[in-house]
Amino acid sequence: MCGAAYLPINYWTKITRGIQYLYYSKRQVNVNNKPQMDNRDDIIAFLKNVNIFSRLDDEELAEVARFSRWMRYGSGETVFSEGDPATQMYMVKEGEVLVSKRSADGKSVPLASFIAGDCFGELDMFENAPRPATAVAESGAVLLAFPMEGASFQKTLENSPHISASILLKLLAIVAGRIRSTNRLISEKVRWIQELRQQLYTDKLTGLYNRTYLDEEFDNRLASYRIPACVLFIKPDNFKTINDSFGHDAGDAVLRRMAKTISTETGGDDIVVRYRGDEFALVLLSRDMRESAEIAERLRVQLLELDIRDITGGGDVPVAVSIGVSAWPGDAPSGAALIERAYERMFVARNNGGNAVCMAP
Repeated sequence: MCGAAYLPINYWTKITRGIQYLYYSKRQVNVNNKPQMDNRDDIIAFLKNVNIFSRLDDEELAEVARFSRWMRYGSGETVFSEGDPATQMYMVKEGEVLVSKRSADGKSVPLASFIAGDCFGELDMFENAPRPATAVAESGAVLLAFPMEGASFQKTLENSPHISASILLKLLAIVAGRIRSTNRLISEKVRWIQELRQQLYTDKLTGLYNRTYLDEEFDNRLASYRIPACVLFIKPDNFKTINDSFGHDAGDAVLRRMAKTISTETGGDDIVVRYRGDEFALVLLSRDMRESAEIAERLRVQLLELDIRDITGGGDVPVAVSIGVSAWPGDAPSGAALIERAYERMFVARNNGGNAVCMAP
């Protein structure tokens, strides 16, 4: 298999342009490209087992082999580094190569691992873009590099335009097949992916979305929401008392009942989140500050009047809450800032005695 999936670039255009260029330009011979003739038969035999070249005929494989070269790397040796010019693609004959990328905090994040028969780096080469990641030999590795050092990919194509065009057309067919296979795989796994996302983004106790969903998805989705939009942050003032007096199971039951009550105020596109511990967030779409403030006040009263005597064993305990409200885009330029502003206002209400709604600093 070929491993360029770590860089999602559309290279239909590159291949198509290459075909057009080769057919309609004059042949130019680069006298500086002096491909090595060593191990030509070994290279051809190897290329026949590499997916991206397996459909080429012997003449076409010989042309690829003419501009290819074996490369040996010791364990831990770098094949290429992030930011390097992408002048070659690589095929693994022996060993293993790990491709990784530096995260924002400087940590190395593995992206893909390639073993015998795999190839990698071809999309970067077609795009002629800097390497987006670093490749390192995990063990002693033998790789076939195409084109070999000193032979540019563009000039390699120009030297044999008709054969190169045939190669590019076949590569295009392979790409099309790979995309169709990927689409089929995605289609087959849609239900599995949805279940996985549900597990990732669902709070087990309440069945609501969790903080991970809000942190990862809200900022991206906000741009597609119909403005205005508001966020309500809700926190019970006396939850610790309920937990300490009646136990954690009773506290969990109260949280589930609060979640159900809060959910009654949502529309089709609104989002209810158990943010952290006893804190809830309610994202209201197409609601301005005035309407959201009315909903917040309604929720405050409903929660205060919530009957939890079946949970407390008969104890009549009110669930007083503090609620902070923020509006987009007036209060904040982004989803993350909008959440932070509502969170701050919730604590303003709480610090002023609780059982209140705060809509301003």
